Amino acid sequence: MAPSRNSVVRVLAVLGFAVAVPALRAQDLSGERAQKADAVKADLLKLTELERNYYAQHKEFTVDTKALGFTPTSGAQVMMSYASVRAWAANATHPQIEPYVCVVIVSSPSGSSDAEKPFCTDMRRGTAASALAKAGPAQVPTTAPKAAAPQVAAVPQAPAPAKQAPVQKKAPARAVTGAPQKTAAAPQKADAAAPKPVVPPQVAKAPPTQRRAEPRVRGRALNVPALPSQGDVAADARAQTLNASPVRAAGAPEVLSASAFSERLSAIASGAREVLAAKPPELARDPYESSAEYAARRAQAMAVYDRREDDYFAKNSHTFVVQIAGKDAKYDPDREILDIGLDAVSLPVARDLGAPQLGVTCYTRPVFWCSPDAGMTYEATGLWHVARAKARELDVLRAPISVQARFVVNKRDDQHGAAVTLVSLELQAKGQSLAKWDVAAETR
Repeated sequence: MAPSRNSVVRVLAVLGFAVAVPALRAQDLSGERAQKADAVKADLLKLTELERNYYAQHKEFTVDTKALGFTPTSGAQVMMSYASVRAWAANATHPQIEPYVCVVIVSSPSGSSDAEKPFCTDMRRGTAASALAKAGPAQVPTTAPKAAAPQVAAVPQAPAPAKQAPVQKKAPARAVTGAPQKTAAAPQKADAAAPKPVVPPQVAKAPPTQRRAEPRVRGRALNVPALPSQGDVAADARAQTLNASPVRAAGAPEVLSASAFSERLSAIASGAREVLAAKPPELARDPYESSAEYAARRAQAMAVYDRREDDYFAKNSHTFVVQIAGKDAKYDPDREILDIGLDAVSLPVARDLGAPQLGVTCYTRPVFWCSPDAGMTYEATGLWHVARAKARELDVLRAPISVQARFVVNKRDDQHGAAVTLVSLELQAKGQSLAKWDVAAETR
């Protein structure tokens, strides 16, 4: 089945900063660090070739590096972020090039365009790359990366107008010759060669209110829920967490504690992996069986084999209501906003593919972020509006606070294996409902 346009766009959203490739190259990598970065990118190029060969045989990409026969020679830790029937993405880290991360994103089976070659980018807080990553896929256009490069390169121009002054003084003389375009292009080339403007002061010193406001810009293709995220979200969590989106409920809701939910989720994900790992049927031909009879019997067996995952999730798709205790309540009476913290929820992790991999696909951003090490972590602020009178009545700063999170666990889109989707949230204090959040309302 061909993927939807959104499934392809989602690959680009896996690492939102990919649009900044031309302007965010590893400009301060030199010497041995530059050589190591080249070696890491060479590993990703080899991975690209192996994925292409795998696709030629199986008509889909894979996150299983063992199936690809891939072992990095640079010493980098390579993590497969995503794979589907038409696209895949991976990132690689190495202690010698930190804080740079090398990335490859392939959005077509051929994977032959310049935009799909490996690149390395700085993920430190305050850099243009991290600012784009923090903004999330709402900032990712559906056009090619080259179209976005001038926008990123324009950011550093403001901090260094004095350095551009000599070039600007020569502009009138060039204008007489009828070549104004060349004089306009000169500042851009100077900016591209300068290493310092990658960290513009206005990005590093932006007030918190401005930084939180960035994710409120809705993406035309992805329609991201308009919630800001707080803190620095790890690159692997940002790469492996997709947008929460409406999904059909699966069966009657089951109310569970966070720990019980983790156990059920692990059991479902483990069962799905076993189903996917099943070998194709091997049928012995009866000596009295005609060729047509054997072909029909084999076709029937293969049909059962091909729908094994759909059959599994027909029985193992569920809706869970998870009760999570809140902590560290903070109330802003001017904005009437209650911010809280939630303990992380453990997620299933597959450890048989080299580096630890998530055993489920998370559709939970921007409220929860998922990673193999930290699990499902809550990173949303400004979400809960509670009137002052209600906050005072229930004494929300001292009363027990909890959140009821509704999740659907099933198979989604072209993803293989289990997916967990955030559907709604309800904030409670002393057993009373304070506020609600629903992804369907946010994405309309």
